Amino acid sequence: MFRVCAAVAAIVCLAAGAGVGAQGANKELAALTKLACTFPVSVSGSWKGGEIKADIRQGADVAVIIDEIDAEGGTAKVGPTHVTALLTQTSLHFMDRTMQGSLNMISVLSQKGPKGTLRAVRSRHDYLPIAIPGFVTEPNVSQHYGECTPE
Repeated sequence: MFRVCAAVAAIVCLAAGAGVGAQGANKELAALTKLACTFPVSVSGSWKGGEIKADIRQGADVAVIIDEIDAEGGTAKVGPTHVTALLTQTSLHFMDRTMQGSLNMISVLSQKGPKGTLRAVRSRHDYLPIAIPGFVTEPNVSQHYGECTPE
């Protein structure tokens, strides 16, 4: 019983220390001010006729510039759009939610790929309900996988 309690206490202490503060933030990610990202592989999901469908695509690169990054202040620009930046121990997230209900997020990971670039994932979640005779919109989601280069 003592071992279980000690293990639980250790996990709680580690989790409590995992919050991002001055000591927990990734210094390399915190120092970023601009990133050039490319995403050559994507997966898109949709619901068509009540069935869930996923498509994997390669080769159609999506290029994104993330600029004016202020990780400590929680802001950045993705293209012309001002977004929220969230710094964690292992990643820097950029989130944009639109008034139409879409959510776009780019997560730049502290893990480097073979070329020394930072691995990244771009997720998009869209749903704008429209129903006209003969046509009903369905939710559309996608993830793009790639890398970002600090500039």
